[in-house]
Amino acid sequence: INNSAINTDDADSTVEVKAKDEARVINVAIGVGGAGNVAVQGASATTLINKETSAGINSTNIDAGHEGSTKANVTVDAQNSSKITSSADVAAAAGSGAGVGAGIAVNRSIQQTNAAVNGGTMNVNNLTVNANATPQITNIGVGVGVAGSGAGVTGSVAVNMIENNVTARIGSGATIVADGTVGVVATSDEQIANYAGQASVAGTGAAVGLSVSYNELTGNTTAIIDGDTTSVSASGGDALEVKDTVDDGAILDKFADEELFEAQDTLGNDRKVSEYNGVAVSASSTHAIKSFLVNGGVAGEGAAVNGTVNVNQIGGSTKAAITDADINTAGTAGDVNVIAHDYTNSAGLVGSASVAGVGAGVGLGSDTNTVSREVTAEVVGKTDSDGNAASVINAGAFNVEAEAQQGISSLTVGLGVGGIGAGVSNATSVALLKGKTTASVADVNITADSVDVLAKHGLSLIHISEPTRLGMIS
Repeated sequence: INNSAINTDDADSTVEVKAKDEARVINVAIGVGGAGNVAVQGASATTLINKETSAGINSTNIDAGHEGSTKANVTVDAQNSSKITSSADVAAAAGSGAGVGAGIAVNRSIQQTNAAVNGGTMNVNNLTVNANATPQITNIGVGVGVAGSGAGVTGSVAVNMIENNVTARIGSGATIVADGTVGVVATSDEQIANYAGQASVAGTGAAVGLSVSYNELTGNTTAIIDGDTTSVSASGGDALEVKDTVDDGAILDKFADEELFEAQDTLGNDRKVSEYNGVAVSASSTHAIKSFLVNGGVAGEGAAVNGTVNVNQIGGSTKAAITDADINTAGTAGDVNVIAHDYTNSAGLVGSASVAGVGAGVGLGSDTNTVSREVTAEVVGKTDSDGNAASVINAGAFNVEAEAQQGISSLTVGLGVGGIGAGVSNATSVALLKGKTTASVADVNITADSVDVLAKHGLSLIHISEPTRLGMIS
């Protein structure tokens, strides 16, 4: 709704602006090849989703001249979801010579979700500005390479990337007066699930397998009231329910076994309801990556060499803020809550096993998890010409809270067995944490019954790396 004037005269009046987009893609590639001498087969699956969903009320007055009248409930809501299901499966068999199978899957989802009230004057009962996004990628890859004599070779590469930006905003000089609650809510739930299995077999010769997976979640989730001429007041007569909290029990605290991978779902399913009265600015996001890669090779006589590499990377920010605006300068002052919550699970289960009856069995595994999230809850006011605080906030309870909870679980196994020869193995697990969690208040004149400013960061880190090697006669 743009550049309009709306007057309501019914106690049950509603003004709603809603935008919703759902995208579903299923992409399956299968390659099968066989030959007496040489069989080479490949499969490739590539998927891209790139979209923007927005809902807004701009430069629009709602009951602007009816401060004492029955008032409407106003909702601005943008919902954006996408789901990619991808599979690249390949099998190649050769009686003699080489059986070579390779699968490649590349999946990318880019989303922008916006909900906003910009400018205008509103006298309302409740106002909710809500933006929500839920992108997911599930990838499955299976490869088999078999050679009676010669080489059985398999390989798989999976790249899964989600870029997800979500913004809910009131700004540009908007003047809001509410009998109930004003909520500015941004939520996002992101998940990548990646599964790959490779098998290479050679009766005589070489069995070689390699699996590589790269998974990335990034994006910014922001809820904000801003603008030096923006004013938002809410008496808190009605409570707003927001699912912006996740139980500590949902954060990974044990190694990533098979049972965990079957049970672990998006953290968004573990959200709990919080209730707010007055003005609520809430940004919350969840991020989950689970990657399960198993690679096996068997050579009766010769060499069996298998390697598995997995990289999980999670970056971006979650931010809730009031910047330059005045809060609760009209009517009875309700509570003021500025809440930023961020929850992350990153799980990797990586295994390589190589067995050679006569010769060398080499199994290598590597799992790397990087988390770099910035979580910020802040209230920053404007200043006058002398540099003094000029923004005003009145509140019952005034609460600024930033919380980040992260769970990283990694199980890496490398197995190398040589019946007559050598068994060589290596398992490496790496975790890198670079996040920052901040809660702050600056340049604001606050009158409140209570003031709480809290920053909280929790981490659970479980790593198991197990190299096993066996050479019976070497």
